[in-house]
Amino acid sequence: MKYVLIGAHLTPDDIGELARALPAGPVTLSAIEVQDDRPLGDRALLVEAASVRGQLTERATFVAIRYGVSVATAAEGEAKCAGRLQRWRELLEQHRGAVELTMKVVASGGGSRPLRGDHPTGAGYLRALHASAGASTVEPAFRAAVEAMIADSLEHAFADMSERVWTETRLKAEEMLAAVEKALGLVAGRFPAPERDRIEQMATDVRAAMETHETPRLKAANAALDDATQELAALVVEQAMAAER
Repeated sequence: MKYVLIGAHLTPDDIGELARALPAGPVTLSAIEVQDDRPLGDRALLVEAASVRGQLTERATFVAIRYGVSVATAAEGEAKCAGRLQRWRELLEQHRGAVELTMKVVASGGGSRPLRGDHPTGAGYLRALHASAGASTVEPAFRAAVEAMIADSLEHAFADMSERVWTETRLKAEEMLAAVEKALGLVAGRFPAPERDRIEQMATDVRAAMETHETPRLKAANAALDDATQELAALVVEQAMAAER
């Protein structure tokens, strides 16, 4: 099982039975529990996440987390959001119940209330609520806090995207290293020693880059190793075809 994060809340009571509550230091994260093999792009899951997010917004103020962040444990969720948790708690404490208050202002105003389902993020929904309520009915301090929450959400999204790219690059490196090691073993003495040494040095460069957590460096090392092993790959294919004859 895995958890798809929804948002950060002041207390578990703000989540209730609407979602799974994951402790994360000074806040509690809401999440949907799904099977490991269920794709995050599954339409039914997207609808479920949007529905839960909307119900949570009705319940209390929370910081929305960009959809698509999944974790295996509460500890992993806390680690992924580390560095923002205390600030989120401070904002939530300062503006406790502000979402509910804003909704009441909108409901009593002359304009029409926006629909939660039309907005994929909680932050976007809050902005729509403010717009429909009118500047005169929205507390300036609350608007400023919402903008800060939006900035936090965007920062988290970019950080998560960067981590995802790094993970994909690292996995590619691991697969390539395993394939190169196997290929060198298959061709044995048929492959020129200088070329073997060059490839082994590039493999070493890839391993060194994997220790840095620098995506551009690892991508460059992967590309160099991939380019250097073209002849090796051709020899492996040729040897395999000869064995089938």
